[in-house]
Amino acid sequence: MFKKYNLRINFVLLLCLGMISHGYAEVQRQSPAELTKTHLKLVGQAQFSVLFWDIYESRLYTPSGNFQGVKPKVLFELTYQKNISKKELIKRTREQWKHLGLQEDEYRRFLLPLNALWPDIKKGDRLALNVGENDSDFYFNEKYIGKIEGERFSALFLDIWLSNKTSQPKIRQQLLGDNK
Repeated sequence: MFKKYNLRINFVLLLCLGMISHGYAEVQRQSPAELTKTHLKLVGQAQFSVLFWDIYESRLYTPSGNFQGVKPKVLFELTYQKNISKKELIKRTREQWKHLGLQEDEYRRFLLPLNALWPDIKKGDRLALNVGENDSDFYFNEKYIGKIEGERFSALFLDIWLSNKTSQPKIRQQLLGDNK
């Protein structure tokens, strides 16, 4: 009887500790929706389509509503309009880095963490990157899923869309709010 009682107490304690640590993480990190309501302004948005298939819509936010380079408090959000596997996301990210002229040793170290963080995507899912001081926080459907440390990653990742060498110059123009 005491063993059964002790197991219940241990379970309740573990459950409470889990709630406390989960709650603590939630207090420290605001979701992308909370950030856009309280601290950030839309710089621009763009739709990426291939032929007649819509793939995703992207949005870029900063505190001022202007993009001045990759600095803390840049939020980049993708809303997917089709299913896409994690494997395909990683493959496309790698292809875009190659397109930008990066050497594999510049981005290779980020592929494993991305593989660990990113889920398979279903139509309607949102993946967001919130650039911090020295790391990049990822959110999936408004929930924090993890981070990649170091300033270099956020610049490399955002360059896929914002670099002068991007494969999608029209999307870059729209994200930067230059819709001439």
